[in-house]
Amino acid sequence: MRRPRPAVLLVLPLVLLISVTGQLVSGDTPPATPAAPLGGGTGAGRTQFVLLGFDATPGPEPRVEDTGFHYIYESINRHRAPGRPPNSFTLFISTGLLQLQPGRSRHTEEERAFEGVLPRNQPVIGYARDVSVIQARAANVRELSARGVEIGSHAVRHAHGLRFDEATWRTELVDHERISELLDLPRPVGFRAPFLEYNEAMYTALAAHGTRYDASRPGGRAWPTRHPSGIWLFSIPNVIVPPGRRALFFDDNLRELLLPLAHAAGKSGRDAERHIDDAYYQAAMAEFQERYRGERPPFLISGHGNFRGGILRVMRNVCGLPDVRCATFREAVEYLDAHPELAGR
Repeated sequence: MRRPRPAVLLVLPLVLLISVTGQLVSGDTPPATPAAPLGGGTGAGRTQFVLLGFDATPGPEPRVEDTGFHYIYESINRHRAPGRPPNSFTLFISTGLLQLQPGRSRHTEEERAFEGVLPRNQPVIGYARDVSVIQARAANVRELSARGVEIGSHAVRHAHGLRFDEATWRTELVDHERISELLDLPRPVGFRAPFLEYNEAMYTALAAHGTRYDASRPGGRAWPTRHPSGIWLFSIPNVIVPPGRRALFFDDNLRELLLPLAHAAGKSGRDAERHIDDAYYQAAMAEFQERYRGERPPFLISGHGNFRGGILRVMRNVCGLPDVRCATFREAVEYLDAHPELAGR
């Protein structure tokens, strides 16, 4: 009997796509027909959550309508049946983008309140150039939150936290809260660790801070479990990608795997992008179907903004199916709190 091949996980040194802006897809594509019949299974009648989460902070566009995140929200709700709750998603924001470089002698009293207290992992998270940029970003975060997008935490400086002690994690969380309160941003109840690097000290700090869930772990096809601290642990799934490998379903990871395959197939430019976007979509739909026909554990779609066309195709295919909720992590946590018997199923 052959052993299953291990999932492929690429640890990328930099995550550059912090804001999603510009044109995403063309036209108002109607919902498509799923690739295969769905339904039934051991979880029939149970809610199938599809949890789209971007590790990203909105840009300083003058209008929230000009942000890619607003486009995504409008797109996944364009064909929503009247009377049904809106589809939504979660933004895990890094408040390092909402701070000024510390130590400059000419900061005004207002600017000093926005000084960062930690060095950050530049160029992943750079300081804002002035308070007006910070206020513009914060205004877009508040507007998206008012529309129903959940705002989670992605820490402050986007640093590698695998060896952080509890005190360092607490500093990250406290400074995130400081900036959020200064800008009247919603207090997050959920967290995703930068670079998906977590440890036990992180969970101790999160629990002390009142965090209800974490979405940093790679995992299998099961319902979230509860950490001993009480925090719900959501797992990023593995999917099958050509030529039959299992890989972590995180957009940066998949792009690094799929783009060389497209080039090997003679694709370049836009043809290569369409090729890998379709491969992403096929992998996502296959994994969704396995969950929907089985125990229906939440399906996480995670990343920084790659494969936007593929993501919207998936959402348009699945969000209208019976018992499916394309929702925020907060909503899924409330469901889990009401159904603790599902933990680990």
